[in-house]
Amino acid sequence: MDYGVFAELRRSVQRFAPAGSMHYLIVPQEDVPLFSPFSGPDCVVWPARELLVPAIRLTPRLSRLSDRLPRIPASARVVAIEPRHPFPPIRGWILQQVLKLAAADRLPVATVLVADSDVELIRPLDSLVFQNDGHTVLYRRDNAVTDALPDHVRWHKSARALLGLPVAEPPYHDYISAFIALDTAVVRQLRAHLERQHGTSWQQVIARQLNFSEWTLYGVFADEVLGWRDNPERHRDSSLCHEYWGSVAMEHAEVDEFVSKRRPDDIAMMISAKSHTTMSVRRAASELIAPET
Repeated sequence: MDYGVFAELRRSVQRFAPAGSMHYLIVPQEDVPLFSPFSGPDCVVWPARELLVPAIRLTPRLSRLSDRLPRIPASARVVAIEPRHPFPPIRGWILQQVLKLAAADRLPVATVLVADSDVELIRPLDSLVFQNDGHTVLYRRDNAVTDALPDHVRWHKSARALLGLPVAEPPYHDYISAFIALDTAVVRQLRAHLERQHGTSWQQVIARQLNFSEWTLYGVFADEVLGWRDNPERHRDSSLCHEYWGSVAMEHAEVDEFVSKRRPDDIAMMISAKSHTTMSVRRAASELIAPET
């Protein structure tokens, strides 16, 4: 995790989150000392090991070896294994997804807001925005996934197979954002469903996947298994996060245009860490979109 990027997220949480909110930061054990200064009455630094079932073993040595191979992206580096089922080894991107769902499964609250480290809040956060009639609303863009998005198509097919659903052809709905509200009751039902289907821990089921999206799995489960599909009160078509998913760094000259395209209801912004956008550009966007008073 990029320390500087997370520090900006943390600053924005302190500025815009309501009193009584708890911020949980999930990090590898070796990074706990680095991030421990953020610990406090409203922030918990949570070692990843505490969220994983014993069958999944973290492999810091392999992870450090991968760090020396610059051609391997961080998301593809081997960070864990399942000794009784060692192939495929567990890549960082897959483990991150397991950890997000595991945290939502563990926390004793109705709604968990999951924000990637490259997200920042840009205006006051109200948890009621994510709920309707006592239920956490599902972010969904209808029929937005077509064959033009082959990764998304694979994630849908993987989700349907894991859930025991029949094959379906595109278009599919898109459930993916860097800023997602989860209904913890739904996460627990998802966990139970996967374990009934596969006869083993849901974490192991997910960890064995090569093509997988946690938000696609969650969305397909809510819509197709729980029956939310045709209920408009269960969905919203805005993630409430103004996002830049580009793979090329945003430049200072592009900040004004980026900020101008935000939606009036956006609560957060995200400039993808994979774009390698500089901190000065990130701060320029943040200051323009959410100026300090």
